[in-house]
Amino acid sequence: MEKKKDPYMQEAYDMLEQMSADERKRLEYEAREKAIRDYNTQMYSARKQGITDIILLR
Repeated sequence: MEKKKDPYMQEAYDMLEQMSADERKRLEYEAREKAIRDYNTQMYSARKQGITDIILLR
């Protein structure tokens, strides 16, 4: 699918291009993405630990 044919893809591409051009915005975006990944990893680990604790208590 060409980006020119899909207006949503074109808009996303334009936003990405604009963010990439601005160093500060790019760094903010990367920091935000890292925070989200870290949070998801912590939640996964906590859930995994909780399941392990439940199994051990049986």
